[in-house]
Amino acid sequence: MRDDIKFHAFMKMTREAANVSLEETGKGLYTKSMMAQIEKGTTLPDYMMRNRIMSRLGISSEGYEDFLQPDEYKRYQKRMELIKLIESKKFAEAEEQIDQVIFDEDLNLNKLELQFYYDMKARCLHFRKAPWCEVLKMYKKACSLTMILEEVKEKKFGVWAILEYFLLFKFFESGAECSDSTEEISMLAEICMSVLDHLEKSSMDAMGKSKVYTAGVVALGRIAAVDNYNVVDKDSLMKLYDRALEYLKEKSRSYYIFEILEDKLRISKEKGLEEVYDDSKRLLELFSNIYSQNDVEGHMDYNCYIYRDSDIYCIGDVIKSRRQMLQISREELADRVKCSYRTLMRIENGAISAQKAVLRPIMEELNLNCDYTRSDIITTDKEVLNKYHLLINTINNAINSDFRKTYDELNNMIDFSYATNVQVWDSVKYDLLMVEGKINTEQYVEKMKKDLELTLSIPISEIEAGYFLHAELMLLKGIVEYTMDENENSHLMKLLDNYCNEHESEGYPANYGFYEAIMIWIADVYSDENNIEKVEEIAKKLLLLELKSHRLFELHGAMYMLLRNEAKIIAESKMYYEQSIDKIIRICDFINNSVHRDFYISIKQMIDEDKDWKHY
Repeated sequence: MRDDIKFHAFMKMTREAANVSLEETGKGLYTKSMMAQIEKGTTLPDYMMRNRIMSRLGISSEGYEDFLQPDEYKRYQKRMELIKLIESKKFAEAEEQIDQVIFDEDLNLNKLELQFYYDMKARCLHFRKAPWCEVLKMYKKACSLTMILEEVKEKKFGVWAILEYFLLFKFFESGAECSDSTEEISMLAEICMSVLDHLEKSSMDAMGKSKVYTAGVVALGRIAAVDNYNVVDKDSLMKLYDRALEYLKEKSRSYYIFEILEDKLRISKEKGLEEVYDDSKRLLELFSNIYSQNDVEGHMDYNCYIYRDSDIYCIGDVIKSRRQMLQISREELADRVKCSYRTLMRIENGAISAQKAVLRPIMEELNLNCDYTRSDIITTDKEVLNKYHLLINTINNAINSDFRKTYDELNNMIDFSYATNVQVWDSVKYDLLMVEGKINTEQYVEKMKKDLELTLSIPISEIEAGYFLHAELMLLKGIVEYTMDENENSHLMKLLDNYCNEHESEGYPANYGFYEAIMIWIADVYSDENNIEKVEEIAKKLLLLELKSHRLFELHGAMYMLLRNEAKIIAESKMYYEQSIDKIIRICDFINNSVHRDFYISIKQMIDEDKDWKHY
């Protein structure tokens, strides 16, 4: 019988792979003895601290899940409400809420919560043009909670998380802006440059670097300008901008792309770098055009993207939703797990926290993972994680490379005693077999259904709204895409459409990667049916979400759906369509998506030859 993967085991695996000591991992968070207890599994930190520890070890939580107890979930909701105010630029209301929280000792905020509120306070101060020294004061407070700033100034750098790097860069920038000392400004430029180099060499994954290396380069650019480029010259800065753009391309993101391109444009013009100037101008015009046409702010000053990582659910909501979907009564579940009906009811309603002794059997009865994961694949082997991420990145981004070796290695390394591992791997495996023409649609659907039964034991026709595992969603999408049963197709398509609509939090969907995939597919299906209004609704919604969240993975798809939809309504000139397709091709060029790029080039050729392209 396999052991469950607890947080402490996952943490130990990741820490040892990163070759980081316990003391380094927990510095500023916990004592060494407390970190030892956490790694032994005798103490479990809250979700903010778990994510902070994993971020320090180079693991991003974006796209994965955390189940919170009711009190912790309510505090999370308050933070998300504040983010919504900040991003809506309702700063007076936001600052009032922040002050109430910061000065209320009864709330007993932990240091990570305080760090969040100090950052939000600094953003409010910056918006109302408070003196830079007041902004600096807030960032100094935020940084000092988990980092030793005197050591940072001495270039004694620690193992830091994404957010900690972000706050440091803000601290450096505000320090340079409020300083009257040229010597101090030069020192800050030098330290910021060193921290960027430290970040570059860290074990942080590419997703994390796409988020925070870009922020650091922009901060350095602003400090360098205040410093008159004494420490960091313009040539060096241009190289750093190019490196930041590479991270954005790799992860299909657009964080700080406006700030980076605007400064590249200014510097290249000053230095007479015509080719660099022209390339930067074209790319900036591309993104400016797309963002402005859709009335979305492209600059990042008040965007709180840095706080969006794992998908958060209240544990009681998950249990209730899953139980109802599996058609298990509360009485029946309580009897199975040997707990009282009243206890289960109070857990589901968020009236009490679920104790470990009760929670584990409930989760097991509902086929929910008790394991701590930061990958679709459950494992304690870091090499498996790395290879799986490499394979999926290659497939998802349509990169032309030989991934068969990685695929074969993983097939022999994955632990298939986990039902979800079987489901995830078969989704990948059978998708590839379909592409290669080695199985037919009937065989594919049969296999997806068989795998689905491992965790979802009710007939497909009876599956209604509820909490789904990521692996189950992958299987359901595969079934609905290839099933020949019209009733089954209609039922599942409606189910997945509703899932996407209901799983949006503060305007941003949980499980964003699946949301992108299913929404673009549904829009495509409706387009084939010439359901103009539905395509417009879905594609426009996805387009706005991609822009607001600075994701580019399905931006090209949403743009194409809207263009194709528009062409079915109003006939525009050939030039208009060719120019519109050119924009989409350039997005694919930027994110190195060669497969979709080739598709759009073929569409452009069809337009040029006056062929019917509206149904492709």
